[in-house]
Amino acid sequence: MSKENNRIITFLNVSLSIVLVGGSLWLLGTFLGEAIWFLAKRSSQTTTTEIGKIQNSRDLVELNLVGNSSFSGYALLRHPEFKKLLGREYGLALNYQEYDLNKKINLLEKGQADIWVTTLNRYLEENPQGKIVGAIARSVGADAIVLNNKKYPNLRSIEELNNLLESERDRGNQIGLTYTSNTTSEYFTLAVSNGFEQFHLEKFAIQPRQKATETWQLLTDPQANIAVGVMSEPYVTLAAQAGYPVVLSSRDTPTSIVHIIVASDRTLKSNPEKIVQFLEAYYTQIDRNVLQPVKIKEYIASEIKVSLGEAEKILTGIDFFTATEAKEWIENDLKKYIDSTAATLVATGKIKTIPENKERLISSEHIQRAAGNNALLIAQLKQENPELANRLAGKGNTIAVEERAHEEHEQHAHEHEEDKSVVRGGKKFASEAEHREKHQHLEEFKTTKVGNLKWNGKITFEFASAQLSEEGSHVLEHVAEKISELNPQTVAIRVIGHTSQVGTVRANQIISQQRAQVVVDALRDRGLQHKFIAEGKGFSQPLPNYSPDHYNQQRTEIVIERIYK
Repeated sequence: MSKENNRIITFLNVSLSIVLVGGSLWLLGTFLGEAIWFLAKRSSQTTTTEIGKIQNSRDLVELNLVGNSSFSGYALLRHPEFKKLLGREYGLALNYQEYDLNKKINLLEKGQADIWVTTLNRYLEENPQGKIVGAIARSVGADAIVLNNKKYPNLRSIEELNNLLESERDRGNQIGLTYTSNTTSEYFTLAVSNGFEQFHLEKFAIQPRQKATETWQLLTDPQANIAVGVMSEPYVTLAAQAGYPVVLSSRDTPTSIVHIIVASDRTLKSNPEKIVQFLEAYYTQIDRNVLQPVKIKEYIASEIKVSLGEAEKILTGIDFFTATEAKEWIENDLKKYIDSTAATLVATGKIKTIPENKERLISSEHIQRAAGNNALLIAQLKQENPELANRLAGKGNTIAVEERAHEEHEQHAHEHEEDKSVVRGGKKFASEAEHREKHQHLEEFKTTKVGNLKWNGKITFEFASAQLSEEGSHVLEHVAEKISELNPQTVAIRVIGHTSQVGTVRANQIISQQRAQVVVDALRDRGLQHKFIAEGKGFSQPLPNYSPDHYNQQRTEIVIERIYK
């Protein structure tokens, strides 16, 4: 081991010893923050003398970045401190600009922008000349479907939304839906319409707005005929606080919206080191905010003029990637995310086909140095502070937030809902572990119905049997894939079997229950960790548009239900 490496490890160990003796997280952030930058500059092979030469030169290397001002997760990139760090430590002059979507793409294509921070869906829609080189964050509650129960008091679920659409249509009215154009709220609207049977966009009077503030104003305008607002933070939190039902959010579908870093092909070819240095600097800043989470709260609070407490609530909806996590995601999961995101875009007419050559869209080599720095810190902290090491690895919430912030958000979302929970024999749970046991029934949880899952094909069985047909097994693969995109901690699955009127009431009830259970067992066998319940309805809920003995009466219904405490 070299003397310089020994000095690094000694420096970190001394820092950790001081922290452990003094019990001060502030000291941990201070000492390790300096260590991060020391390690980063060591790995990039840039000496202090060389940095001084760069700083004294008027010829800093320009780094042009275009982004999206609507997302609080970009607060680090926009903050003046990050720009100073890039100049001081890497000799990069950051030029961060906000443009409309068309101009962003043109800048990237013409080589006038080096980096574009955007969402995966937007990248696939625009197909620019650039590759995905990093990941910023997942939306885990920062985007949501909000129902206007002020205008329509009985509106509390997607199912009830469909009933409202039908009743208003019979009166000659068309109710409105609003979202912010060219943002995550627009894509979340498309994803929900592609995932739920009762969310039919063609039945709404769609009223998009250019700014999130305008979307919020339209939803809350008592004179407007808006039943649904698809909101992003901070308006999801504001809606919950005001008592609007938040029926489905990106926390329930944590794979739906991912913010990524795209580097232009021109820059990757002409100056790849510039991209490497940017990623190193950015993820080092993330590491610093893992150590001192108050920093990013301050950035967000100052940007959108809210309190630190409100900024913390917003942070509950954003799960940042660390460098190690981003590297693993790019190498192992990104292709799957591309497929699922592209499938939604194809289904909703935004793109024509799912990309076949996904390799050309991805470059994992430029993040390696940043991931190496992050891995070294994780190794140093693993024994002394395993919780912090896990955060640096991206496990759980990367940036620490108080649990009460999330609980308050959930409470506001549900405090105005009717309590539909069922207690069986007054049963109580002995422990939290028992409460979360994998195969518990939904009756043992408080749940509200969100809506019915939508998929292609029909789950069929052998004649007069509870055995899945070959076609039914194939369709279940697609169903399982869609359910896998839902968060098992917040969403539960109720499988309901229905029959035609052929046969006795008892026989129909038995076979409908058996078929529902077979579907549940098949979904569990495919590795799904969600809470399931199988329920047979026999012929008690026939479809009105078919005769009682029609084969379409024999169907399987998969209901998505939201779990809350």
